[in-house]
Amino acid sequence: MSDKFGCDAGIGSKSINVFGALPVFDKNKKEFCDNGQVFFINYTLHNDPIISTVWDFGDGSTSTATDPSHFFNSPGTYIVKLTVTTQNQCTNSITDTIRVYKTPELSISGKDTVCINGRDVFSGVLSLPDSTINWQWTFGNGMTGQIQNPMVSYSNVGNYNMQLIATNKLGCADTSSHAVNVVPLPTANPVSNPITIISGASSPINMNYTGPIVSYNWLPITHLSCTDCPQPEANPQFTTNYQVQIHDKYGCKNSADVTVKVICNGQNFFIPNTFSPNGDGTNDVFYLRGSGLFRVKSLMIFNRWGEIVFEKIEFPVNDASSGWDGTYKGIKAKPDVYVYQIEIICSNGETIKYSGNIALIQ
Repeated sequence: MSDKFGCDAGIGSKSINVFGALPVFDKNKKEFCDNGQVFFINYTLHNDPIISTVWDFGDGSTSTATDPSHFFNSPGTYIVKLTVTTQNQCTNSITDTIRVYKTPELSISGKDTVCINGRDVFSGVLSLPDSTINWQWTFGNGMTGQIQNPMVSYSNVGNYNMQLIATNKLGCADTSSHAVNVVPLPTANPVSNPITIISGASSPINMNYTGPIVSYNWLPITHLSCTDCPQPEANPQFTTNYQVQIHDKYGCKNSADVTVKVICNGQNFFIPNTFSPNGDGTNDVFYLRGSGLFRVKSLMIFNRWGEIVFEKIEFPVNDASSGWDGTYKGIKAKPDVYVYQIEIICSNGETIKYSGNIALIQ
């Protein structure tokens, strides 16, 4: 070393010792389920004798051993701290984390009794939520599932045992099972189909049912004596297709259809074959009686020579004032056998043409 004049200057020296320790440790496991023992190995680097080693396991427990082991009793996150102090009172520390997970506590939520060919949701339920769970279902019918809330269908009646295994990311698993009884659907079958009635009449809809049925619902609701009973009386004006929807105590449902066919024929009306217009108040007028009929479209009466002795159109049924009083051109017709032709419109819209003889007597 030289000064500004180029003269050499002497150099002195002195040793400086830096003491300390760099704590380092390892462990045999960092994550596990429920509880377990962890072995710690102390790899602390130091150039000064270690006079104090303190382990804090994060659960209130400590140790002064060089390479301790510690049993963690319950799930949680534990910060493990190693603190070392050297002979020259140099202190240093290091931390690491131990995670103890709870094994999934599992149950299955869902119905005990389901309907054949239904679509029912079953759920895996954990005591503590965990988004990392792997789900493995077996439903007892040859089918499996891998989601938490699967929809399940059984195509055969019987008893089944479903099983669910829930596994967390560490491989810790719990198993739960659930018994399922698969029942048949309730049934409804008409005793006869179609049911035929004459216009204006009514008929019970007789049905055969099976199953523990708790409710009935008939559609359409028109022209029925009841819509929530098993055997309603029907009197539709027109041919009608009815449906009964049934539900049983298990929530299973089914339906059946039945047709009530409305016809109009000679059973709907009565036409007398004789009348006596003599003013005695009995059978003085020839007219149509009946039920399930909308109106008379036309009525014509002919004598034996084909002359029209009476004609009327568009008048109501069961109306004596619209019938033939036995006169022709204002004069009493003579006793004889006459021919009538009548056209009737029924309540169901059908048209009937009918003809016959009527005897006029005094």
